[in-house]
Amino acid sequence: MYHFSSRFSPYLTSYDFLKFFAVVTMLIDHVGFFFFPDQPWLRAIGRLSFPCWMFLVGFANTRAVPKMLVGGCLALVGVNFVLGQYILPLNILALIILMRLVLTPLAQVVFKSKEGLFYAFLLILILGLPLVSYVEYSTFGILMVLFGFAVRHRGETCLGFWSERIFSAGVVLVCVVGQVVPFHLLNWMGVGYGLAMVGLGVVLFHFSAQEFIEFTQKFPKPAVWILQFCGRYSLEIYVVHVIVFYLAAIYLGIKDLRWFDPDLFYR
Repeated sequence: MYHFSSRFSPYLTSYDFLKFFAVVTMLIDHVGFFFFPDQPWLRAIGRLSFPCWMFLVGFANTRAVPKMLVGGCLALVGVNFVLGQYILPLNILALIILMRLVLTPLAQVVFKSKEGLFYAFLLILILGLPLVSYVEYSTFGILMVLFGFAVRHRGETCLGFWSERIFSAGVVLVCVVGQVVPFHLLNWMGVGYGLAMVGLGVVLFHFSAQEFIEFTQKFPKPAVWILQFCGRYSLEIYVVHVIVFYLAAIYLGIKDLRWFDPDLFYR
């Protein structure tokens, strides 16, 4: 993995920076989940990770579902089953696979008219509650995917200058409420998370595919490699670290090992 595949740019890209941010916040989130459940501020920081992943699903041009993605999803489900952890809701990879399969026809319907977008937004919110029991980040993830699609196809959808901004602000607001309430991010944590999400929303709204050639040449090579590694092997990082964290938490006695326990089918 030290020498990256030729299908990747040799230079740092905007994807590398965004994915590096998502990987770091994801690791902080899972450190809190697996090892320090009494420290909610770790989860608050980690809540900034999933919007990046789902945004990039919508922003990407590809709709292919690589075998590695399916394998990673099934591997995590299998590990949960063997170790007696919850199976439902399915991990975020299942939602990414689903959105890659349905995004093109979904976007054609959703972004056909502003009125259609409004009712689709409401319908997605209504479906969010029942879906959250079956797949992680249900409504919030779907809306972030649509956000990414709207940014990538700016000028090609029904959205105008102001409606695009209203839609983006609505998606960010839903994500904030959808994370603050269930994760009990109260007082300063809720305010801090909300402000951070607004800042992230602004960054994503202006996101574009870029290469930073001059910056790559001047930046220390170890730092460049770390940024590129996180940006280009994020799927492998996600799958491997979750399994390692699970096993470490069980070994340390933080989580119980309950082999094939059917009572833990739902979280």
